[in-house]
Amino acid sequence: RFKDLLNESERTIIVLSEQLDASQSQITGYVTQLDYYRQLANQYQNEVQSLQERLVTEKSIGRMLSSDNLIIQMESPSVRVGDNFSFEGVSTTFTIEIRAGNGDIFVNTEPLVGFDIQSSARLAARVAENFTGVDLFDRDIIISVKAPVEVEGVDGPSAGATMTVMMIAAIEGVNIRPNVMITGTIEPGGRIGPVSGILEKAEAAFNAGKTVFLIPQGLTKQTIFRMVDREIVPGFTIAVPQPVEIDIREVAAERWNLTIIEVATVAEALEHAVIE
Repeated sequence: RFKDLLNESERTIIVLSEQLDASQSQITGYVTQLDYYRQLANQYQNEVQSLQERLVTEKSIGRMLSSDNLIIQMESPSVRVGDNFSFEGVSTTFTIEIRAGNGDIFVNTEPLVGFDIQSSARLAARVAENFTGVDLFDRDIIISVKAPVEVEGVDGPSAGATMTVMMIAAIEGVNIRPNVMITGTIEPGGRIGPVSGILEKAEAAFNAGKTVFLIPQGLTKQTIFRMVDREIVPGFTIAVPQPVEIDIREVAAERWNLTIIEVATVAEALEHAVIE
């Protein structure tokens, strides 16, 4: 009998080890994705700076803004490390001001957040220029980011879609729907790229009072880890993580009455995010 219990314990330890490896692989995946976004943002920053310098030299042939000062505000979801090293969604408030200047972009965060948003902001400005036909070479863009708590280890480029939508809405003089939140990176052609932490960000959208959450195309299916009780010997159980695939649309609708919509481009995002 004791031998059987020992064999069962060994098998359980093997299973736990495999699940631990899966959890570690997921964390490694998050880290790899963050590094990729940082490299991509740096690449975009260099490209945008080069184009911006050329536009200033050529004095631009695009439309000019008639207003001297444009201000717009929108909430954006982030993910932070919470208690017990678990991830939790946090709603951050973005305020963007476009005013007369020299083509500079300034970013202020409160409290200090752990990501570089400058490169994403420059790329968002470039996409907004291309989309609207308005040249911002004689404008400064001031971006203020406020979070209720310190946000560390966040994939900063995931705010790219939010900033792009905000800049376009400000330039075009349209309002953003107060019930909508969006997450996603922005690519030079206006496509919205993937991000991590979709479930946590969906919860952040709900907690912020939103009813519609826009996510990048192809991220409806998500793999999460749920804790399940496993008996390793009679009368002794422990909680272990188990991977489960979910449909984020179904989970969000059931838990929070939140509508999830996939968008592939900034044009699609604008259809859901702005009031004509």
